[in-house]
Amino acid sequence: MLEAARAAGTAVPGAQASTPVQGPVAPGRAPLSRAAMGPVAAALGEFLQGRDRDFRSMAERTEASVLGAAEATGAYCRGDLEAAEHAQDAARAVRLDLLRRGGEGR
Repeated sequence: MLEAARAAGTAVPGAQASTPVQGPVAPGRAPLSRAAMGPVAAALGEFLQGRDRDFRSMAERTEASVLGAAEATGAYCRGDLEAAEHAQDAARAVRLDLLRRGGEGR
């Protein structure tokens, strides 16, 4: 978003817009410069600053929703496995010898 704001707020294409910063530069280092910021970029920056709390809140709610959905899915899977285990235990408890005889001797 910051990069888009910088490019949108300049009078020249974003990649060419820079303001050289005056002052000494350490040997072997590139000269210091910063991207130019126009009125659109400044307005976007102020908007984002003013809405920072809202954006953080949205991000937190989104994270909570995704984590809640993952937890619920895990609970459903555990429940399915538990139900399958109970069904297998019940199947093992069936006395086939009684079923073959037609249920005699109960």
